[in-house]
Amino acid sequence: MGKIQPEIRDSTRNWVWVWLGTFDSAEAAALANDQAAFSTRGTSAMLNFPVEGVREWLRSIKIRCDEGCSPVLALKWRRCLRKRSRKNKDFLI
Repeated sequence: MGKIQPEIRDSTRNWVWVWLGTFDSAEAAALANDQAAFSTRGTSAMLNFPVEGVREWLRSIKIRCDEGCSPVLALKWRRCLRKRSRKNKDFLI
């Protein structure tokens, strides 16, 4: 199976499309989409997974989003930093 690249419309940025990253599985891409949708739309978001699971995951990573910041971009930045961190660890071993 190929890579999956979800996108979401960001309501905090005039509904522009935001690419959420590249994922190995449909489940990981769907969870990324749910996290972004829940971050911007709250409980009115249409989700793939139960809302409590998505809410708990967001709580666990402590997303920081300053005033005027897009929650979707904050999530994307967090994933990007995690991915870089994993690559650096793999490189050092």
